[in-house]
Amino acid sequence: MSELHHLMNGFNAELEKQANAVSAVGLQALQMALGGLKGSAGAVKRFGQRQAHGLTGWTPKGFMNREGIREMRAGAYDTAERLSAAERAIAPGPGKYRPGLVDRALGRKPEAVQAKKMQSAKAELDEARKAHEASQAAEDMGLTSLPGYAKALMNDPMKALKTGVGEQWHSMGPAGRALMVGIPAAGMASEAARPSEPGEAGRFARAGARAGELAYAMGPLPVAGQLVAGLGVSSLGKQVGSIFDRKKTNRNIPAPPSLEPAGGEAAPADTVISERALGVGQGGFL
Repeated sequence: MSELHHLMNGFNAELEKQANAVSAVGLQALQMALGGLKGSAGAVKRFGQRQAHGLTGWTPKGFMNREGIREMRAGAYDTAERLSAAERAIAPGPGKYRPGLVDRALGRKPEAVQAKKMQSAKAELDEARKAHEASQAAEDMGLTSLPGYAKALMNDPMKALKTGVGEQWHSMGPAGRALMVGIPAAGMASEAARPSEPGEAGRFARAGARAGELAYAMGPLPVAGQLVAGLGVSSLGKQVGSIFDRKKTNRNIPAPPSLEPAGGEAAPADTVISERALGVGQGGFL
């Protein structure tokens, strides 16, 4: 009995040990899930804050406050993180980039892999630095919100537009740059070339309305700010296009036919004189 009792105690202890291990894993998984939810909640909160900032200039630290912009991870935050990662990637270290499975299968030497990876890291560092400089310049100018954009456009419109577009340009890859310019340009060209249907706006007005898509090149505005800016640009473009449509319509209106005959002499016009003008009374009596 004592041996059986000993075996049962050992079995129970092992069960308890496994149960504790499973509980610990479950608790860790639960903690990780709750941490992920907490992180997701924080991301959702910051997203909403960025949209409010884009429309009004508000930040958790006050209006147009630089620390508040950083807290929301707006402005130059992303490009600063990218630059930091690029600087870490290029930091010196022997054997930092080891050959992968494909490299080993193709017989590539570690030195060749190292040199190629470092070359790519240097190119990324250069792009990251340009992107951060452009983004920081846009943030310093106040282009993270519509009120800031309006103020910058009033002070120096060309500089504001150049800085905003430059921020988007350097923050995107070649495909993003092509889409940023190509889609609005193609849409405007298509509308300008297509004849208008009955009851439809003129071709230049339609093309001007498509100009609102260029607002997505107005960096670093958040999404809500870009949408509102796009509506404004679209309305303005449509009004300007309507002016060109009216001018074109006026030029195409044919002139009224001339009353002169082919020989150049004026045709006599019939003259009608009333009875009162002749001094004749009603019924033909003077």
